[in-house]
Amino acid sequence: MNEKINVGQPVNCIIIDDKEKALLIKRANNKIKEPNKWSIPGGDLELYETAEEGIKREIKEELNCEICELSYFKSYYKVLSPTLHARPLYFFGKIKGTVKINEESSAFKWFSRSELERIDLAFGQSDILRDFF
Repeated sequence: MNEKINVGQPVNCIIIDDKEKALLIKRANNKIKEPNKWSIPGGDLELYETAEEGIKREIKEELNCEICELSYFKSYYKVLSPTLHARPLYFFGKIKGTVKINEESSAFKWFSRSELERIDLAFGQSDILRDFF
């Protein structure tokens, strides 16, 4: 029997500051997927939303900030489980405003490149940051 494979299209943004540090959020402990793990901010697209509209909305929802510079980085294909695959799109940019996380996260932190090499990110995102930096 063939099981249906769902393929999601999340959008994420590698947010960097002037010191080349990357902003990560720590997923809340009540998240079904990858709780308590650090992650690149982002989320799922909504119906009729472009990738650019979606990542701007997600950053506003998750960080209470506006994206002031946004560029496309790369897309990936990730197998999260036998029946759940993802085709995430990654952007990079800078934000303006004071970071204030919502209930989906328990913390945020700016990480240097050397710190990023030592942590295990949600959804296999460590590979994405290695590609980026």
